[in-house]
Amino acid sequence: MSKFSDKINAIEVDPEILEEVLGRISELAPEDRGFVGSSITAVHVVNDLGLPDGERQDMCLALNFRLRALAKLISENGAAGWTMPGADGATFIHQEVIERAASQPLCEEGEDLFFDPEEFSAGLLLNTEIGGSA
Repeated sequence: MSKFSDKINAIEVDPEILEEVLGRISELAPEDRGFVGSSITAVHVVNDLGLPDGERQDMCLALNFRLRALAKLISENGAAGWTMPGADGATFIHQEVIERAASQPLCEEGEDLFFDPEEFSAGLLLNTEIGGSA
């Protein structure tokens, strides 16, 4: 029997869509940034894409689980050095974290879907361009 995470991981999420959802969530009042507010925001963004019904539902589902996994990762310090606290409880997130969150496979334990912090960090380091000079 296939895991639920297999279905969610099979849905391709464009990092630009995830970034758009995060940007719109950041514009909400702090008390509206929870599960309901972020879910409604994801639905609005996905509706604007003009996808067929089935694809629209799948994309909303994938975005919601990726948002929840990202929030959990950040709250447990799994993206330390890649985020910065902002005003009103917002968090600034480095672009590479958003890109990784759009593609990193979700893990499943019981009814919980999450990003493996070690795999997430390793993927960030592997796929991030080094800047600066010596």
